[in-house]
Amino acid sequence: MLSDKIWITRKTRIFTEERLLGYSNLSQILMTLYSLALVSLSIWNLQNNDAKLNLVSAFASIVVLVLSVHITSQKYAERSIAMRNCYIKLDELYSKVKRAEKSENYEMLQNLEAEYTALLINIENH
Repeated sequence: MLSDKIWITRKTRIFTEERLLGYSNLSQILMTLYSLALVSLSIWNLQNNDAKLNLVSAFASIVVLVLSVHITSQKYAERSIAMRNCYIKLDELYSKVKRAEKSENYEMLQNLEAEYTALLINIENH
């Protein structure tokens, strides 16, 4: 039944939103820790001017730069908001479909199935 498909899709989107928010939080924590370590290394290097430490610091700076660009490009927070919007719309659609199934209004079910497909097209497949 269409209502079952919508319910499963909605639950999946909820779990995907939670996963993306977790990734967003984890990436922010990791970037903060990496930056803190890099700043600490730089301060340490001011006291102990060491050529090897300068090289490590330069490589660490490059790693932090690349990681920050990569994490930013993943857009975890934006994607989680899109997932939330999608499952809220799916919740509304689910209610309509349940009423249409109860009244056995097959014409309305066809229209609602087209609306369901349109919702899925507008969001990434998790």
